[in-house]
Amino acid sequence: RRLDELGLSWPRYERLVPAALANDTPALSEVLRQTLRVVSRPDEQPTARPQKLAVKQSALTWLWESRARTTKDDWLEWMSRLAVELLRESPAPALRACAPVAQMHPPLARRLFQVAFLACWAELDGTARASLVASLEAAFVSPSTPPEILLPLLALSEFMERNDHPLPIPARTLADVATQCGATSKALHFREAEFHSCRAPLGSARLVEALVYLHNNLKQPEAALGVLQAAQEHYALQVKLSWLEKLGRWHDALQVYERSPPRGEFALGRLRCLSALSEWSQLARASEAVWLHMSHTQQLEAAPLVAAARWHCQQWEAMELVARLIPSDTYEGGFYRAVLATHRRRYEAAR
Repeated sequence: RRLDELGLSWPRYERLVPAALANDTPALSEVLRQTLRVVSRPDEQPTARPQKLAVKQSALTWLWESRARTTKDDWLEWMSRLAVELLRESPAPALRACAPVAQMHPPLARRLFQVAFLACWAELDGTARASLVASLEAAFVSPSTPPEILLPLLALSEFMERNDHPLPIPARTLADVATQCGATSKALHFREAEFHSCRAPLGSARLVEALVYLHNNLKQPEAALGVLQAAQEHYALQVKLSWLEKLGRWHDALQVYERSPPRGEFALGRLRCLSALSEWSQLARASEAVWLHMSHTQQLEAAPLVAAARWHCQQWEAMELVARLIPSDTYEGGFYRAVLATHRRRYEAAR
């Protein structure tokens, strides 16, 4: 009645009301099915995907130039402006819309830096890409670049690699920078990439030592040992004794040292192995046999090892002689002098 008063009509409603009053279930179902078909096929066309926006390469080229930066503040300003401008020139409308907010809220610019860089990189020509890579390399090798800049750039390199757009920057450069920043995991990733791309035997030896060092720092001795085995099998590299010592394989290193001439660095290495294995009596006897075959510098390095062996063997007079070679202002020199003073009951001197 109210619809009639207002002069309103709706065909589906007019068919639905009689069916509802007559409790005609099939008619009600038919009307509802027709309504659902209309709703599921709207007349509107699907929204078109947004078109890419043009990237002004000239506006970015002068901005990413990094050679004029000399202080930490210069680099921080460079990174901040680059992150915002990459958003401002991004071909993606969604990213470009974030530029005004990112300019007022720097954490947003840092959060979107990698995505904005990838979006712009895909639109750059060869010349612009070469210029951008040169600026990034200059930032990596500059002595004034702070870790606050180097770490995000290293993360950017990994991000581009994961997205099948690796930056043409030498893996050795990236590994050196990661090692400098203390980013051991990143350094290992880039050092492994350098190792697999290296074909020179001498370069492989250098890389093997670096990989052993990194695996040891990451508490992965099994992986470090696997690197040595692979180097022997595939590259025919001679395993250095220093690598065995870094891996803590003191027995293996000691066997090699014992087959070597008992002089110089071989003698010092043997003493290091015996000290690590706590073979104090054998160390004391070995030091007597090789002491005269060692240089003065090597004797100074071996003095703390020999002093410890003399102490454990309770050879006090021999310990005093070797302890004199250790500077008194060092921890070890003061410690062994205190041990000797305590043995003689000179407690005031020991303090």
